[in-house]
This record gives sequence, structure tokens and C-alpha cells, in this order.
Amino acid sequence: MNHWDRLSEIRTHMMSRAQLRAEGVHDRAIEHAVRTGELHRVARGHYVAGATWAAWHPDWRHLALASAVDLDATRRRPVFSHLTAAAIHGVACYGIGNERVHVTLRSRNHQRRSTRMIQHEARVADDELTEVDGLWCTSLGRTLRDVARFARPEQAAVVLDAGLRMLFGGADDIDAEREWRARQLSELSALAPARGVRVAQGRFAHADGRAESVAESLSRLQLRRLGYEVRLQPTVAAPGGGVYRIDFELLGAATFGEVDGDVKYTSSEMLGGRTPRDVVLAEKQREDWIRGTTGFGFVRWDFATSRSANALAERLRAFHVPPPLRRT
Repeated sequence: MNHWDRLSEIRTHMMSRAQLRAEGVHDRAIEHAVRTGELHRVARGHYVAGATWAAWHPDWRHLALASAVDLDATRRRPVFSHLTAAAIHGVACYGIGNERVHVTLRSRNHQRRSTRMIQHEARVADDELTEVDGLWCTSLGRTLRDVARFARPEQAAVVLDAGLRMLFGGADDIDAEREWRARQLSELSALAPARGVRVAQGRFAHADGRAESVAESLSRLQLRRLGYEVRLQPTVAAPGGGVYRIDFELLGAATFGEVDGDVKYTSSEMLGGRTPRDVVLAEKQREDWIRGTTGFGFVRWDFATSRSANALAERLRAFHVPPPLRRT
């Protein structure tokens, strides 16, 4: 399912209190359904079937909350920004399932307290505004700059990598990416000495669109924190032609690293008609070939490990690859 279909599906599943009443489901029945889990209250007056909510990815849940905020707007429609705008643009995010929606206010006159929104007050130029499937939000470039300035390190790493991947497909066009980065850094420099500018500049410098998943972006951040120099997507010649592509090479450690999520072994799309057993055997044969032809070690870890520098360090030590130096 593409991103635009996803936004439409989210709206399809959302029900307002007025809609439920029109169908004969009155307030006491609604509250009972919420208590029993049959309904999930996205926001006051907006609901989704409990089973549907439970099955949704955290990014979907955040988009549902943004849709509820937009539907409730009475005087001026909100301008979504920061992590919320990233999700609206279809950029992979991290840790936003329970986060309030980010909105940027262009005027103090429209500021009000809200338990559903984090409200930012900032100037937004007209060319930094766009409409995505009916939702007003900051442009992709402005969104990535805001995330780089204000988001938590893990969130910024994931969003910036995914944003670059969306824009440049893993750095196929190096010159275009270099020009785009320079433009973003120039925009940030113009804001100095505003809060978060120097942090954002460093985060843009480390962003890499070759990271292919949230887990890879988190792993790369943790590896850098631990002091490893890393090369992304190294290749090893495969038997019979072609190449095997690997997530990481830990430079100077003669070791390759890969982060695996459960989806590789459970998703029908990823399995491609194969059984999980077939995939495990193929991965073992691939790993054996890489070890045997390169003489390098090979360490795998899972998504949970990628979320913690300490957990990843412990995993690497278990394979006799101690961190060279912990960075501050």
C-alpha cells in the first residue's frame, strides 16, 4: 500500500461521535465500547475500531491524531510541522506513536492550550507550506530542518536518513544530493544563533540515505556513538555472478554487521513465496560465503538491540568486537 492510499484508509476507518450517534450508537454505548476496547478514542469525539487501532503502525496512529486535529479546526486549519509533517510526507519516523501532534503557529493570536498538540511559534514562508492529501504542512525541506533542530537524536537520525532516501534513492545522484545538503545548511546558517542550529548542522552532516530502514538508521547512530567508523552497504562478490550487499562494515575491525527485523521472516511481501525456513537457510549460505571469501567476522543483531548503544556494544563484545572508543 502506498502512502497516499494509507492516508485515505486512515480517514475511512475514523468515526466521529456525530457519525456514531447517527447510526444509533449513543453516548453511553460509545463509552462502554471504549472501556471494553471495541472502540479506541483517537481524540475527543473521534474513534477507530479497537482491532484496527491495535493493528496500525505507530506512524498510522499519529496520522490519525493529526486527521482528528485537522477535522476539529474551526477558524484556521493547522499547519502540521516537525515529526508530524514528516509522517504526512510519508517519511519513516521513530517513536511518534504516543507523541502529540506538532503544529506551527504563524501568529500568537491563534495559540491555545491543547493536550493533543505541541504548538511551535515560528515564521513559515509561503514557499515552505504545502498541502499533502488534504493536510496543510511544512514543505519537506523545512520539515527536515525542523526535525534536525528539535527532535531527539534517534528520531532525527531516522527521519533525516529516510528523507534523503525519499529524495535521492540512496544517493544515486551524488551531485544533486550534495547541492541539496548545501542548500539546507545555508538555510540553517541564516537562522544562527537560534536554538538547535548547530545541532542540526551536525545531524545533516551525518545523515545518509543509503540506510534502508529505521533499524539501520538507529544502528548507525549507535555505532557512531560507540566510536566505530562504518561503511554502509559494502558489497561482496556472490557465487555465479552478482554481489551480496551487507548493511555495515566496521572499518578497522574486519567485521560486517547486519540488523534484522522480524519482518524479513514473517512478511509475505519480504518472503516472496518462500517459507521462513527457506529464508533462514538462504541467509546462512550467504553468510557462510561472505565469511569464507573475505575472512571477516559477521555479527547480526535485532531491532531492539539497535535502540540502545549499550545493548549493541554488549552484542559486539560477545563476538569479540569491542567498541574502540565511546564518544561523548
